This record gives sequence, C-alpha cells and structure tokens, in this order.
Amino acid sequence: MIHFYFDETKFKIDGTEYLALAGVLIEDQNLSSIISHLEELKTKLKEDQFLGKKEENRLLHFTEDNLEIQPKVIEYLREQKVKVYIAYQVLSDDYQNTYNSVMTKILFDRFQKNHTYKFIINYEENTHIKPTKLNKAIGNISKIVRERKPTFKEYSLVKVNKTEPLNVLPDYFLGVFRQYITVNKRKDFMERNFEKLRKKIRLILDMENDIFYHKDNPYNR
Repeated sequence: MIHFYFDETKFKIDGTEYLALAGVLIEDQNLSSIISHLEELKTKLKEDQFLGKKEENRLLHFTEDNLEIQPKVIEYLREQKVKVYIAYQVLSDDYQNTYNSVMTKILFDRFQKNHTYKFIINYEENTHIKPTKLNKAIGNISKIVRERKPTFKEYSLVKVNKTEPLNVLPDYFLGVFRQYITVNKRKDFMERNFEKLRKKIRLILDMENDIFYHKDNPYNR
C-alpha cells in the first residue's frame, strides 16, 4: 500500500500567480516509523514553541514556525523514507480545475509506476475543493491507467483536517520550495534548506513549460 499526502500553496513570479502541490509518497512499511519520529520531534520542540500546551493538537506549520524550529523539522524530514513530487501551474479563475489538473498530473505517473499497489490519497480540507469533483478527476486518470496496466489496484481519497499530523510533510516541502523559487534575494539559510531536502524531491514539474526537473536535470533558480 502507498500513502500519498498532499498540500498546496500559491505563489507569484513576475506578477503571475501559480498553484503548486506537493505529494509526499510513503510506503506502508515506513508509515509507523515516520509517525513515531514525528511525535518524538514534537515532544522535543515543546519548550521551543507553543506546542503541546494549551493547544495539544497544534501542527507544525512552515509559515508559523520560527527560524529556530524550521531547521529542526527540516533535519527530521531529511531522515525520513519519503519521496516527494512537486508540480505547479498558473492559477486560473477556476481554483478547483487547476488543483485537479496539478494533482492528477502528479498521480498519473505514480499510478503507472506503482500499479500493483493500492493508493491512499490524503489531501487537506479546503473550501475551494469539492471532494466529488476531485474524485471524478482522479477516477478519470485511473481508468486510463487500468487500460494500460490491468493490475492497477483501487485508490481511496481521504479528506483530512488541519489536525492530521502528517500534513507537516507536504507543508514543509512546499514552504521550502516556495521560498527558494520566489525570493529574489534569498538568504543563505533559504538556499541551505532547499539543498538539504533536494534529494528527497524526486520531481519538480513546471506544467506551464512542460519541464521536468530531477536529479539529471536539477532545478535551479
């Protein structure tokens, strides 16, 4: 079984607004270890930030965590057995349509490559996203994959709320990527953060220009 955790972010480059999604792929045998290590991390951070006190279920969040917390979370991410896929596209007037397009672009190749596995697709709740429309879009690509790969197994789509602990994974990868791609005068620590996570990011896809960035064609800005 494969677990996919998705999150999205918006950013602007030269006045054009984009929507990016990150999908973090976790194989079933690694899930419990990743969760337990995350709980250990949160325990260690209780004294550094408002965690585990009045708001017991508060999540780590890239834009809210201070510069003391962020490097510790990034170090945690470097040690986890995850594969990360990022794609982005110009945000149209139809948010849901853009979201569906980016997510299915990430999923399509993963479905084909891992066609003997069942997929559990977790995405964070979002008022712009209707689950029925998203499920229909994913169902459409799953039919194509099944025609090509008859052994393709079913998928499940799960809407998770803000308290889902593993939301931190795609949130942080997107946060680091957004800083790297949008800040013209990046500080050294922003460069370091991205480079520390680069090996975990298997693919960055610029859907507007149909450019695939990977280890043999590394992303640089």
